[in-house]
Amino acid sequence: MTANVPLRPQTDLGRLFLAGGLGAAILVAVLGGWAATTRISGAVAAHGQIDVAGKPKTVQSLDGGVIADLAVANGDAVQAGQILARLDPTLLQINLDMARSRLAAALALRARLEAERAGDATLAFEYADLSGTIRTLNLDMTKAEAGQRAIFAARAEMRRGGRAQAAGSVEDIKTQQRGVSDQINAIEQQLIYLALDLESLRSLEGKGLARRQQLSDT
Repeated sequence: MTANVPLRPQTDLGRLFLAGGLGAAILVAVLGGWAATTRISGAVAAHGQIDVAGKPKTVQSLDGGVIADLAVANGDAVQAGQILARLDPTLLQINLDMARSRLAAALALRARLEAERAGDATLAFEYADLSGTIRTLNLDMTKAEAGQRAIFAARAEMRRGGRAQAAGSVEDIKTQQRGVSDQINAIEQQLIYLALDLESLRSLEGKGLARRQQLSDT
């Protein structure tokens, strides 16, 4: 007589674990070899922004400019003191011309003020202490001196007009003073005549030849 035994699947856990371990080891070995031998020639570019934690500061050259001529190329060997590039002199020349104009104007102004302080009748532009500087900087003093000479003449004319006006005012005051003096003299003469008339009337009254009413009217 045969016994009925239930059927169960036959599984071998040991073989499964062994196969999984071998697969993992092979994967690690392959990835490690690939990482060691493969060179990455590209990368993914992405945009980003960096925020400054403190107060931002601008870093730039004090003497900036536009490059007009580049004397070397990338990879050239250079020596100490060799000219590498030349800047466009346009902006620098403009600034230099402005500085020269301001210096010329200041020198001419100083000469005029010194002449006015000294009371000179004419304006002479002399720069004994700065003659070398003027030649070195190639200053054009013509325009600045012409402007200050015109101002000097205008101010001198204004002072002469002021003195003439003041002299006229003094003469007017003297004329008024003479007029007042004449009026005072006339009044004094009138007082003298009135005193004489009064004395005569009193004498006549004493003699009975004049009435008291006449004295009161006088």
